[in-house]
Amino acid sequence: MDIFANNILNMCVISWLSAQFFKIPFNFLRTKKWDYKACMQAGGFPSSHSSTVCTLCVGVAKVYGVSSTIFAIVAVFSGIVMYDAMGVRRAAGDQAKVINLLTEFMEDFAKKEFNFDNLREVLGHTPIEVAAGIAWGVGIGLLMPA
Repeated sequence: MDIFANNILNMCVISWLSAQFFKIPFNFLRTKKWDYKACMQAGGFPSSHSSTVCTLCVGVAKVYGVSSTIFAIVAVFSGIVMYDAMGVRRAAGDQAKVINLLTEFMEDFAKKEFNFDNLREVLGHTPIEVAAGIAWGVGIGLLMPA
């Protein structure tokens, strides 16, 4: 299949997979517990969103140049993805924390159990997680052939 001959796509997949994989040991360093599900979840260190779009930027820059229209499109797209990871998705995680606390309070106060699971609180990224993703993505992009 021709899709496997697309080096830029291959670079992005490797960047995403490797960033997701490295969430497992970094999560262990933070929590002292091995959680293999960390590689399948959003959020965490490093940002696989950031690594993937930065690898895409480097690949497109190598093939088409930084003055090309396609590079401009990819660069703007990448900025939006990273902003969203740090802003909107992180804010949603902060809201989930508050909702989970309110639910616990209401269960204690009303002596009743609510019938829903706690909301996932880690949805977005801190600036350091995004910076690590940027570094990882640029590194992958520079090391691999486009």
